[in-house]
Amino acid sequence: MNLHAFFDSIKPDDGVGFASVPGGKATLYGTLYGAFTQSYLKQITQLSPETLHFILDCQDPETGFFKGPELVGNALNDIHDQEHLLFHLTCTALPALAQFDAKPRYPLRFAHPFCELEYLQQWLDQRDWKKAWLEGNNLLFVGQLLVYLRDIEQHPGAEKALEHWFLWLDKQVDPATGLWGSNGYCSKFDAMCGGYHQLLVYYYENRKVQYPKALVDTVLALQHLDGGFSPSGGGEIGRASCRERVSSPV
Repeated sequence: MNLHAFFDSIKPDDGVGFASVPGGKATLYGTLYGAFTQSYLKQITQLSPETLHFILDCQDPETGFFKGPELVGNALNDIHDQEHLLFHLTCTALPALAQFDAKPRYPLRFAHPFCELEYLQQWLDQRDWKKAWLEGNNLLFVGQLLVYLRDIEQHPGAEKALEHWFLWLDKQVDPATGLWGSNGYCSKFDAMCGGYHQLLVYYYENRKVQYPKALVDTVLALQHLDGGFSPSGGGEIGRASCRERVSSPV
């Protein structure tokens, strides 16, 4: 299937946005990733007005969360609750809009409390390194949001809160691996699957990474003969990308 045929297969009948699966209805995730893909492949340089409105219409004016139609009635589980899904989808929407020089309509009010150091510290204290692979997502959400609040909304306290976020992570890192949670809480593999998330914020901010040699050695030692990192074989794109990310200059 060529690219044009693929994008045609996930375009809804009304032509607005993209579905997550061929023949489906438009979803926010499908639309965002479809737009990203087309941009990276240099097929488009801007969003159509209809697609942009579809994305912006998914933002809740009171909280600032982006909530796509795919989250309505979504079956939750004990790991990914509604708040986690909303953070994930919102943190996907922000860079997609930025890719096309667009901005949300409303402030991210749900994220403003993270600019208060007491609130942020209480939230950080609740992180569970036994689930480092999950906490990596949560920490990326907050780090990304603090960068956004500092640079786009210029919200008071965002810069200090981001520095607090970094200092806390610097103290939590395992010197033996350069990762988080591997010091008695989780496996090195789980620490790797979680750690590369917060490292994105380190690299974006040109922040010095703690124990870079141990970090690279630990991750490369986890690679399998097939080139992937997944214990089940074959690897996963997200996990395999760790090698590229931690092998970058630090």
